[in-house]
Amino acid sequence: MESANLDQLDYYFSLEDLELLDAPPEDTFDNLTTLAQMALRTPVTLMSIVDIDGDRQFFKSQLGLPEPWASLRQTPLSHSFCKHVVRTCAPLVVENAGEHPLVCDNGAVLDLNVNAYLGVPIFAQDNPPVGALCAIDTKARPWTENDILTLKRFASCISDAIQLKAALKISDGLAAERNAALVAAERAAGAKARFLALMSHEIRTPLNGVLGTLGLLREMPMPDDQRALVRTASESGEFLLGLLNDILDFSKLEAGQLQMEEAPCDITQILDGAAALYKAQIESKGLRLTVDIRPDVPQCIKADAGRIRQIILNYLSNAIKFTTDGEVALRVETRPQDDSRVGLCFSVQDSGIGIPPDKATRLFNDFQQIDETIARRFGGTGLGLSIIKLLAKQMDGEVWFESVVGQGSKFYFAAPFEVAEETAKASSGAEPDRSVHLIRDKLRVLLVEDNRTNQMVAKATLQRLGCNVDVAGNGLEAVEAVVSRPYDVVLMDVNMPELDGLEATRRIRRRADIPASLPIIALTANAMAEDRTVCIDAGMNDFVTKPIDKNVIAQKINQVVGKISVATQ
Repeated sequence: MESANLDQLDYYFSLEDLELLDAPPEDTFDNLTTLAQMALRTPVTLMSIVDIDGDRQFFKSQLGLPEPWASLRQTPLSHSFCKHVVRTCAPLVVENAGEHPLVCDNGAVLDLNVNAYLGVPIFAQDNPPVGALCAIDTKARPWTENDILTLKRFASCISDAIQLKAALKISDGLAAERNAALVAAERAAGAKARFLALMSHEIRTPLNGVLGTLGLLREMPMPDDQRALVRTASESGEFLLGLLNDILDFSKLEAGQLQMEEAPCDITQILDGAAALYKAQIESKGLRLTVDIRPDVPQCIKADAGRIRQIILNYLSNAIKFTTDGEVALRVETRPQDDSRVGLCFSVQDSGIGIPPDKATRLFNDFQQIDETIARRFGGTGLGLSIIKLLAKQMDGEVWFESVVGQGSKFYFAAPFEVAEETAKASSGAEPDRSVHLIRDKLRVLLVEDNRTNQMVAKATLQRLGCNVDVAGNGLEAVEAVVSRPYDVVLMDVNMPELDGLEATRRIRRRADIPASLPIIALTANAMAEDRTVCIDAGMNDFVTKPIDKNVIAQKINQVVGKISVATQ
């Protein structure tokens, strides 16, 4: 059986050539199948390649399949639900196989005990599907729109992996097609970005419940020993969130999708703010921290202050981590620049353990520490410096370091910048004031959220801000709620059963009996830049990423509500 034309290249590959039929399992497909099973919580999950000519379906990846089918890794098409997915090029949803006219007499119902089935097609670009990714239950069960969307996302990752295999085969076999490697790399980056976006959503949802609950606990009276436990759990959760954000940043930088914001920023404020953040840690270790801004450095430049601050904070964090005695010095000076811009060189020097010369080449590599003992002793993922390297490159800059074992290290970041006029509005890149209050008490808020834990956390957080809160469990309930009573603001989750937040927003905006000025804020675990664009295009006013922060929520509500609100007119 042959696949169709791949990515408009004049080469065809059979499923055997791509090692999809009669081939051993592969980690890529097994990992995606496992994640799909975890997400949908089904006893059986299959990646089925449908061979119409051979009257069979072959399981490239399978979990939970009973014997003898698990060992055979195939069944005849008389025992296949997936053939219907391939023939129709559409998902097949079966909640009770015995009552479904399309599959009630299928051999899989009796021999494999299939009762509930959800399958989505696996495509290769715009070609007909080569098979299906399916979730199976031995008991009848309903499938939600979110279940279908989740399975489609995993199937999309599988399709990308198949396309990558085809592109790599072209690259390996035909030297004349030199651009195949670039095509493969871009496709792999796209697949990784989609996979990371999916995993970000799946991790942020429970993490929102964990950090939100801990945040509420911190505001309650409790003994000191219990408060210490809550603080430790919160710090661990924040570390996990920081790691998740680092991975997303790294993915965006690799794909060239991270947007830099260029605005006037105050260099003194950036450096002093970064130093102040580590003041307590410096003092607790008995170290000294100095900040030196050379006289010829301009006061303000046009740059992304937050990203410059991110680089400096990473350098400072590493310097303090690896220094037990002495000082850490933060410095910025000018350096020659060919064009009208000013060249600035930021550096952080420590008197710490230093870096052996034979380990130096690994330092800015992805996910690498200089050796395993360093990772065990000091912690960390080795991802921070690789992000810094990519950030510097995007700013037309560079990073490097000097080090002597036992004497310390000095890390540099240099880039060209345009000089900006001094202004009171210049940014320092630091986070805004953390003590935020709503502009008015007793705002009426509609919280639209399907996850009960997140409902509890968000509702309690809003009540702490002085809001009156109603809760809707899906988009349909949200539309009914805003029709029946006025609200000052709606906080809308995106991925929900029955009706998602995007379509609910569109329906609200189309109704003449709902004020067009009603503010709607996305409250979602989707953290990619394109997710924000989709929400705004659907008619939402703003976007907040989970885990939710009380002060961020308050700021966003203040921005969209204004002085006049619907509910209090």
